[in-house]
Amino acid sequence: MNNLGKNYWRLLISLSVSNLGDGMTLIALPWLATLAIKDPLTLSWISAVARIPWLLLSIPVGAWIDRNSPIQIMIWASLFRLLLLFGLFLAVGSFGVTSSVLIPVLIVATFGLGMGEVAFDSSTQVAIPLMIRPVKLGEGNANARVSEILSNDIAGKTLGGILLSINTLLPFASEILLICIATVVILPLRRIEQPKKILKRLGLFATMRAGLNEVYADSQLRGLLMIAACVTVPYAALLSTQVLLVQQSFGMSSSGYAALLSIAIIGSLVGARLAVLLSRKYGHVAMFQLALIGMAASYGCVMFAQSGWVLGVLYVVASVFVTLSSISGMTMRQHVIKPESLGVVSGVFRFASWGLSSLAMLAGGVVVSALSPVYGTSTALRIPYVIVTFSYMAILIFSRSFLTRLSKFNFGRSSVAV
Repeated sequence: MNNLGKNYWRLLISLSVSNLGDGMTLIALPWLATLAIKDPLTLSWISAVARIPWLLLSIPVGAWIDRNSPIQIMIWASLFRLLLLFGLFLAVGSFGVTSSVLIPVLIVATFGLGMGEVAFDSSTQVAIPLMIRPVKLGEGNANARVSEILSNDIAGKTLGGILLSINTLLPFASEILLICIATVVILPLRRIEQPKKILKRLGLFATMRAGLNEVYADSQLRGLLMIAACVTVPYAALLSTQVLLVQQSFGMSSSGYAALLSIAIIGSLVGARLAVLLSRKYGHVAMFQLALIGMAASYGCVMFAQSGWVLGVLYVVASVFVTLSSISGMTMRQHVIKPESLGVVSGVFRFASWGLSSLAMLAGGVVVSALSPVYGTSTALRIPYVIVTFSYMAILIFSRSFLTRLSKFNFGRSSVAV
């Protein structure tokens, strides 16, 4: 543990506390939205609003990080999220959970929290290498990934569901407290000496252009960018109406929904550890191809699931392959991106995947709304899963030549960032 240094562990503790609160809000916000909104299309707008900041801000924020201290940006982002959550807490307490007035409040709060997420998460990926030696980067990333799964996906979502069943305001009040704690923990890291910012001599827009040019000039980055977008966009369309699927097709309560998402994270933990073995033996390219097949098969089976237990099993299996896909894609591009432009180039990838997924979420709501009168709501809510299945099989087929060429490169098999 000491080999990674006290600064790294201070950062990891702060991230874990912050992720715990994020997990609560992640399950509480969509559930709160369904209390005031029943229309799938309108609900998809709420989901899309959370991703729009990734579309608008990923590249500018990445350039900003390459020019400044990522720790300082994390602190500012935390304070911004704190103010938004406090405002949302007051609004829900004043107007009630079923008031139509709450809808615009939810939209503003969701968009603002998305802005904070862009700044915080983007800075985290750049901050971790500042805390540890390069040879320990794989171990440091692995700890951060496992911590995120345990605190955000398991503990946060489970506690969020429990707190929701007691009182709608409790998850938001809890995250306010946790953000305060996480910010206090990370404050001393502001004094850490920063590496020379090579891109700081450029203007913000020039830094953004430099990142875009790096992606355009590198055939590996271009191909990885296209694949990342094609994987994330259909998945986002699925997520936009997921909460309605578990409510209307499987009759789950808020606690059941939280349990579904939490047990699915078992698959993520398995996938995070399995990735180390698979990447060492077969490489990241082969692991990514396996992940596409696994995701296509498991999500396709949701079309035929008839009980919450079956849905839970499918989610666990799918989470294994989602994690393998995420790890392999991230590791491959980390070995290609120049260290001095990690922030802005990673921002380009987030724009193409997370950013465009905001539009996909809207499309998911449109598809469900359009097909509900024809096939019934229960069947229509499963259609996005079928779309994911066919999309991933198409990616596997059409990217075969590129991935074959890519497999000739060594993407750090002995040091896997998970």
